[in-house]
Amino acid sequence: KRGCSPSVATFNALIDGLCKSGELKEARLLLHKMEVGRPASLFLRLSHSGNKSIDTMVDSGSILKTYKDLAQLADSDSSPDIKTYNVLINGFCKEGNIDGALKLLNVLQLKGLSPDSVTYNTLINGLHRVGREEEAFKLFYAKDDFRHSPAVYRSLMKWSCRKRKILVAFSLWMKYLKKISCLDDEAANEIEQYFKDGESERALRRILELDTRRNELGFGPYTIWLIGLCQSGRFQEALMVFSVLREKEILVTPPSCVKLIHGLCKREQLDAAVDVFSYTLDNKFKLMSRVCNNLLRSLLESRD
Repeated sequence: KRGCSPSVATFNALIDGLCKSGELKEARLLLHKMEVGRPASLFLRLSHSGNKSIDTMVDSGSILKTYKDLAQLADSDSSPDIKTYNVLINGFCKEGNIDGALKLLNVLQLKGLSPDSVTYNTLINGLHRVGREEEAFKLFYAKDDFRHSPAVYRSLMKWSCRKRKILVAFSLWMKYLKKISCLDDEAANEIEQYFKDGESERALRRILELDTRRNELGFGPYTIWLIGLCQSGRFQEALMVFSVLREKEILVTPPSCVKLIHGLCKREQLDAAVDVFSYTLDNKFKLMSRVCNNLLRSLLESRD
């Protein structure tokens, strides 16, 4: 509407919509408009894989009408904030253009903005998705560790487990517990050594004894660990984690139960699979029919 000046929230919402609809060029142009307070150049330099850069000419006729209308109203007061950059970084990561996302990280820092946990979480996930694990950890350790949010730790733990690097995930967990002063160095090293020595149950029980601030990270690490053990084919350890958590009345999530049931069926440990399935019934979990069918088929095909 003429006479109304869009706020940064208006631009953030529009940029978010452009990113979700795959209109990254238009979103980036809108960011430029916010930065300089005048119509953006038709030339936008974008990074591509292989450390190559090209000059992309953006056809002004392809820019959405909404963008054109707002661009006429924009003024220098509508400066992009960290949320603006986070939305764009997320859009670039989803498109697989991680180099473009990293370039935006550098740009926002040059503008005097500080990346927040959303920025780092998005980039770490994006780097892992394109197989750049080493860079993800480099980004993690480059930042003052104390400022990392629980979400960043959870993301790194999940990706490490998917790579079957259970010890790396476990070490990250210990690192976080030390960060929030839940464990001291001596206790953390003791627990980690238990895990390295194959004494997983002893390690778990010791964590549960000392982890008095679970509400800060939630029960996520326990679930991530359980699923990670399943992904690594270590179902006996996973079953142990399940049993201890149930004993301590810590809820085991439906995805964890599904992973366990599937793995136990494949290994013909059907009594244990039925026990886990009974747990899901007791907790009124609604599992997909294929999970139930898989268990039923395994029981029918069993020699017992």
